[in-house]
Amino acid sequence: MPTNSTVVIGGIGKTHHAKALANIHTADERGRVIVLTTPRSTDEWTPTERVTVTGDIELVQETVRALIEYRIGLQEKGLATGAEFDPVLLVVDAADKLAWGSWTDALTAPLWGTVDSIIKRGKDTAVSVVLTTQHLAEAVPNTVLDDSDVLVTAYRSGLTRTLLYPLGYKRGLVLDMLEAGADAVYIDRGSEHVAVLGTATAA
Repeated sequence: MPTNSTVVIGGIGKTHHAKALANIHTADERGRVIVLTTPRSTDEWTPTERVTVTGDIELVQETVRALIEYRIGLQEKGLATGAEFDPVLLVVDAADKLAWGSWTDALTAPLWGTVDSIIKRGKDTAVSVVLTTQHLAEAVPNTVLDDSDVLVTAYRSGLTRTLLYPLGYKRGLVLDMLEAGADAVYIDRGSEHVAVLGTATAA
């Protein structure tokens, strides 16, 4: 089953790939993007009529949750089917830093409650999420990782199986592909295929 969430992991290229996914989303003239990032990194994104960039984590959490609740309410009242909803993509750039910055334990940060709500209820309300992170085990809950497509990019210092441990048995294959020169490796949770991004190589 297709997911509505993607986790982009890496030391370099994370934001580049997140921007590419955001551009795909806004290729639909109805598509809207909300970018949540650290206050120091907001200038890495360019706001447009359909792309909002902010470092206000609480505002984004409240807005996204309210949007989902509103759209579900319309459906429950028979006032909407969901097909007429403008698609909204939340990009959380540097999710690990945002989680650590807002909570003592990154894995229990309120941010993940919002992400979990999108994963569970976003498909019916045309809301999806892309997360970027440099860290996994200590920053991203397994429940989020297991229910999301995963895009792994390169690290300047190289990758290790320990770092990719949360990916389970696929970590070895992902590491081999990156060490062979792949710029990024994509794990499709719907099909469980692992592929070098932009080529026909898959397993």
